[in-house]
Amino acid sequence: MDDPSNSANPPDPLLTLLQLEASARRVLEPEALPFLMVNETRRLLNYRQAVLFANNPGGKTAKAMKVRAISSVSVVDRNAPMVQWLERALQAVYVPDSSASIRCFEAAMATDEVAKAWAEFSLPYVAWPIYARPRAHC
Repeated sequence: MDDPSNSANPPDPLLTLLQLEASARRVLEPEALPFLMVNETRRLLNYRQAVLFANNPGGKTAKAMKVRAISSVSVVDRNAPMVQWLERALQAVYVPDSSASIRCFEAAMATDEVAKAWAEFSLPYVAWPIYARPRAHC
């Protein structure tokens, strides 16, 4: 049951962001960070499902992008139809862009093969990207 006091006084987004940062810094196993990123960020952003893609080492194209984490899923099954479709969908709509602006995509923007499965595996639209660029090490 929802706590009525929480709905009357939603948490401060800045405080939530700082708590998420503290949680990320406490992660000891690198494999745990993607899980935290797609699940705990619900405290800050309202989304139904999040998927984290990452380049394979040395990869610079959408074909090199692989699903690393999916919200509410503890382990990504590489053979799952949805995971395979997500990677094909990313290849279909990915356009290299140096800006970090968020863009929306819908089924009509994808190839026919990807668009046919879109309704089965996805919401009517997706937002892309929400990412961080690697920092240079000093």
